Amino acid sequence: MTCEDCGCDRLLRISNYLTCTGCGLMTDYVPVYITSYSNPQVPRRRQYYSRCKRFRNYIRKMKSEILGAAMEQILDLYSNIEFFWSSQKENRKYFFSRKVILFFIVHALELEVDVPVLKDEERTETQLKSIETVFEVSQKYGV
Repeated sequence: MTCEDCGCDRLLRISNYLTCTGCGLMTDYVPVYITSYSNPQVPRRRQYYSRCKRFRNYIRKMKSEILGAAMEQILDLYSNIEFFWSSQKENRKYFFSRKVILFFIVHALELEVDVPVLKDEERTETQLKSIETVFEVSQKYGV
């Protein structure tokens, strides 16, 4: 491209205008769009829901040394119960209450810790029976 005024062919982009280096004439407005930190072009990673991670955070909030020492066994048993619950076709729509499942795991591992349960005793009993059936299935497969 050449300058209309002096015929020079050395044009630079200065402040989004094509500017002639010979006479300084600003000819065409040519903006350049760039991405910045406030306008990222990289899509964010999809978040996924992890029951095991949320259960671990629930146990940590209890601040019990006994539960902290047995965290690996607790989470292992929890993930086994979750896996076998999801593989069974049961009439239960939602997963178990974290209070009830922690109560079950504490008694299964024979830990000496008092953990809270639901106020509704009937609901607690129903969930404990369902967890026991799932646990029996997992024991049947040697897990």
